[in-house]
Amino acid sequence: MANSIFRQESIDQVNSQEMVKDYLKVPSPRLWMVIAAVLVLLAGFLVYSSVAEQEITVPARVQVMNSQSPEKKRLLASFEIKPEERSSYSTGMAVRFAGVTAKIAYFIETADMTEVVALLDNPKVKVPDGEHDAVVVIEASTPISELLE
Repeated sequence: MANSIFRQESIDQVNSQEMVKDYLKVPSPRLWMVIAAVLVLLAGFLVYSSVAEQEITVPARVQVMNSQSPEKKRLLASFEIKPEERSSYSTGMAVRFAGVTAKIAYFIETADMTEVVALLDNPKVKVPDGEHDAVVVIEASTPISELLE
């Protein structure tokens, strides 16, 4: 018994099988199932919060003019906003309408209104001239970035 991993005093104290069960506590499978479920939920939350994107959007009504862009190659869409709303918009923001996404390119400011002009770089996309419902993406972020701020 020189190679035994148990101390002789401990072996002498444990005489019966019931004493061995009391001496060696084995966690139940139920506890391992709960721990596994919590870990799976945590992993799922981390994946969702780093991949899913939440957007803050504002509805708009855009006027589409296919051949009115300066280069005559790009789709032009414009809509008007109030001057006090101008600080909420910036160039590069996405404008979605009729299944396409354009980017705000520039602003034309007058005394009482500001015209927002969005351009779509893909000349192959055809959207009928006229008015279309649209949304402007004001802010986009992932839940994990919100938690880390």
